Amino acid sequence: FDEGGELSHWISIQRDITDRKRMEARLLESARLAAAGQLSASLATELNTPLASVVSSLEWLLDRMPALLDQLGDRAQPEVKEVLEALADAQKGASRMAAATSYLQLLGSTGVLSRQALPLAELVEEALADAERQLGSALPVERHYEPDLLVLADAARLSHALRLALLNAALASGKRNRVRLDITAVGSRVHFGIDDVGPGITPEMAGALGAPFDARKPQGIGDALGLFVASRLVAELEGELVLVPRASGTRVELRLTRAN
Repeated sequence: FDEGGELSHWISIQRDITDRKRMEARLLESARLAAAGQLSASLATELNTPLASVVSSLEWLLDRMPALLDQLGDRAQPEVKEVLEALADAQKGASRMAAATSYLQLLGSTGVLSRQALPLAELVEEALADAERQLGSALPVERHYEPDLLVLADAARLSHALRLALLNAALASGKRNRVRLDITAVGSRVHFGIDDVGPGITPEMAGALGAPFDARKPQGIGDALGLFVASRLVAELEGELVLVPRASGTRVELRLTRAN
């Protein structure tokens, strides 16, 4: 028996307290994430200049070392091969570090969000061209696009997310480097799918990417950090990025708000 409604009032107060605590926890988490993003961006800015110098110097050495080592004659051929392999490995590692710092800068980005109707297919093609320039080679692509689909998004954020997702597919596919792209309308959403031919993931690993360095990476994710940043950018656009297992390879799917 709830005399005078006192029990109902007490329950209402407890609910308000619980809701307030949950809101405070969410605000604290948002503040921590924002601080981490700003710290990451600051660290990336400090690292970019020396990393660019390291990458440039290693590329210079790779270009000139063969001619210099040839002067040593046949006696040094085994050593020559080892030196060139070591330089190539160092250059590749430094380039990946430089790419990672650029991802961290995006993670800490606080640019003003401006959403407008954008032609998704055009943005995909522009992002593909950017990804190919970063890879230094063309990426074999099979396209299946529904025509004239528009998405409601911020052009800069979506372009970054698309480029990172495409780079991930290329890295996951390895030397085979072939991907399938499709754009389809699904209700109030537009789905952009990227299917790679890498080793794939298990069904248990499907879904949203929950952390920058995820245990899924050895199972077929080409670049976990880049893909995580892409998922954050898509989330800012009120969309989602999910991983879908395939019989062969992995599907990365960007689900965006449809504008038409």
